[in-house]
Amino acid sequence: MNTTEVIYLTKKGLKELKRQIARLERRQKQILAKLRTLDKRGSRFSVRERVEKLNILETIKTELTEKKRALARVKLISQPGPAMLYG
Repeated sequence: MNTTEVIYLTKKGLKELKRQIARLERRQKQILAKLRTLDKRGSRFSVRERVEKLNILETIKTELTEKKRALARVKLISQPGPAMLYG
């Protein structure tokens, strides 16, 4: 995708994008905390869990960077007010 491409969003769309970013960041923190607890246990089962968590973490990081890049390119579009609609 072209990095100079502008993404037009309404205020609601921008809010939703920011919410998604915040949700992904919270999930990332949760998984990192879970990984720390798995490191302390150190059993065979935790190795498999650790690999699964690392895969999920990688996916979240990718999504997060995509959404942050999109946020950097966002341009707000104004919604027409009631006077403009009924003219």
